[in-house]
Amino acid sequence: MRLKNIDLVVSVCATKDLQTWSVASLAIPKYIDSASYVVIVPEHAIKLFRENTVPAIQVISEETVLPSSYLKKIERHLDQNHTRDQRSRSNWLYQQFLKIEFARSCSQERILIWDADTVPLRPLKFFDEVGRPRYFTGNESHKPYFDLIRIVFGLKRSIKSSFVAQCLPFYGHAIESMLQEIESRSNLDWKSTILQAITPESGSSPFSEYETIGTWMCSERFRGPKPIPQKHGNHWLRNGYSHLGPACNLEIFTNHPSLRKMHFVTFENYHAPYSHYLPINQLKSNNKFTSMKIEIFSITLEFNLKKASPNSVSIFLRDFFEGAPLAVIVQIGANDGVSSDPLRSYLAHHAGKTILVEALPYYCAPVRMLYCKKSNISIVNAVIGKERTTNRFYFIDPIVANEMDGDGPKNRWAHGQGSFQRETIVHWIKKNQFRGNKYQQNISRYINSILNIELEAITLADIERQHSITRIDLLILDVQGAEWLILSTLKQLSKLPRFIIYEDDYSLSSTDSDQLQAFLTLLGYVFIVGDTDKLWGIAAQDDPIQN
Repeated sequence: MRLKNIDLVVSVCATKDLQTWSVASLAIPKYIDSASYVVIVPEHAIKLFRENTVPAIQVISEETVLPSSYLKKIERHLDQNHTRDQRSRSNWLYQQFLKIEFARSCSQERILIWDADTVPLRPLKFFDEVGRPRYFTGNESHKPYFDLIRIVFGLKRSIKSSFVAQCLPFYGHAIESMLQEIESRSNLDWKSTILQAITPESGSSPFSEYETIGTWMCSERFRGPKPIPQKHGNHWLRNGYSHLGPACNLEIFTNHPSLRKMHFVTFENYHAPYSHYLPINQLKSNNKFTSMKIEIFSITLEFNLKKASPNSVSIFLRDFFEGAPLAVIVQIGANDGVSSDPLRSYLAHHAGKTILVEALPYYCAPVRMLYCKKSNISIVNAVIGKERTTNRFYFIDPIVANEMDGDGPKNRWAHGQGSFQRETIVHWIKKNQFRGNKYQQNISRYINSILNIELEAITLADIERQHSITRIDLLILDVQGAEWLILSTLKQLSKLPRFIIYEDDYSLSSTDSDQLQAFLTLLGYVFIVGDTDKLWGIAAQDDPIQN
């Protein structure tokens, strides 16, 4: 029987990280070779965690390791002349104590502490052929950690890099010898010794189990194999939320540029989802945010709209199509597939199921020709509405639209005009008077060239059923003011789309725009970036929608 590289992987998880843990628990047994796996959780959440944890990982209560009454002791200690920031970190200290106490009490030798908000991406080995622990490295340099280590051990920092890297391998006897050293120097139990070493001057993060254990193993006092750094040990991503959104997005991001060299990714919940796509200078400048208060369904919501640089949505699309080669795409308002189409440069190489919806038969024909050799792309000649009904749809006569670029730019803009409201098309014809004298002289003729056709509408849910898709990874709309009408039906889908891009210009009334943004926020989306084209992403696990 082949020996496992590790005897035990232990994690500690709170309910706030449950959604990330449900993803991590699938990947940990897959990529970390261990004889056993344990996650320590609050007593009240045992059932919830067992429902969201793979059978290979044992779920146990905190009470069996270090009773939650000890959390009260930590709180009482920090309440005495300590800062508010420290008192708010009592749970954080308690979780670290849980890991150490469990490692001391178990009978296993090769142990790995693994943070519950961290997802491994590839096979990992933590002990080399001669038994040395191989650790990943961080770039922290937090003085209070080492001040405490000096107080309880009399040891100085031993390596330039940090052991704070979301995981740490060690031998069980290393923990035992470390705690004996602490207790022999203070004549107190190890937990009380550490608490007494924490002073108001220690700051909000006074203790790190990783730096403490790592420094002890590197010291001359520890009689055992010395740890060595992993090759490329700094190849891990800490701010997963800001790059990918929630951990459930790893399901589609199999080749995301941010992950290509990474061994694992962490989803620490204090990072803002998708903030990677907001330029750093805008993150630091308050005047780049527009605060909004919107009331919908008797609920008042307040949130910020982030003003993006012109290419922010383009950067996201580049990363999305690189990172999610099998993503399911639905585009409403495909037009001819070329004119001002943000997907044109990607779909020729995309392998995921793609559904392009266009209302007018005249424009469906060139799209079909364009993608006739792409079996993964379906062209749907339909109008999408709130319900199945017949609607009158307005558009510019394509023959007239050919001449409406005027003096430029030559972007075939008039071919992209189609709406349930004739006034919307009239507005854009008048708005384009900058295209020169000849254009201005023909405005009346252009308006008179507006045609209409009766079309039977289908819904987004119809698209989902007819094409046998269980999820939509990217939903993109350019529907000349019908965005709110269509997106108000999202709850009819089996799952919410992961990302939504829609056009928000004059065509969409300010009332509809406000209602739409409030509605998406209620569904659990966050606004990422955008001005005319707005990009939203789901910020929580994409569980089936509760209607």
